[in-house]
Amino acid sequence: MAWERTGSDALHFIGHSLGGILLYGRAAMLDARIKSGITIGSTLDYSGLPTAFRAIAPLSHLVPFVPIHWAALLQSHISGYSPRLIDSMMVCPENVDVELYRRMAANMLHPVSARLLRDLSGIIQGRGIMNSKGKRYDALLQSSGYTFPILAMAGNADSQCPPVSSARFGTSHLAFGKDQGHRENYGHHDLIMGRHAREEVWPRISEWLLQHDG
Repeated sequence: MAWERTGSDALHFIGHSLGGILLYGRAAMLDARIKSGITIGSTLDYSGLPTAFRAIAPLSHLVPFVPIHWAALLQSHISGYSPRLIDSMMVCPENVDVELYRRMAANMLHPVSARLLRDLSGIIQGRGIMNSKGKRYDALLQSSGYTFPILAMAGNADSQCPPVSSARFGTSHLAFGKDQGHRENYGHHDLIMGRHAREEVWPRISEWLLQHDG
């Protein structure tokens, strides 16, 4: 669809969270139409590491979907009373504008299907995600390597995908937070919409795209 809309032979691919997992899938398929990629808060392997997904992964065999949008909608209401009520699984509370966070929580999240949860469970438990032929995407990447460069970006306060998980894939890696000299720590969504993302994160994305646009 993107190639048809732009008329370009090759594009850059930026994926946040599950979008980054899709990018790794394209990389494993050796997609020659991608010039470079950026993943934000994404990995193909959470095994042996703490991640907030562990709390909901067991539900994949019990229910058809997990209604996280209901919890997010509730968050959009109660977070207006105090920044302390902001869900740290989604963002680093100190690094987001409360009103922007409320709009995001109310409008951006959707139910998570059981099938998707089972895929995430495989990533958490070290089984990986399989393609239609039963091959693991992470194993394909390890065997064939990367045909285009991928910058893996992570927030040091991201409880969904910590930097050590993000750094397992990609050809270059960047972490964001106070330990890296930034003004605030970064969680999962504030890598995109945090108070300081415009000055600290977005320029690194632009630099990468310009560097690999030749």
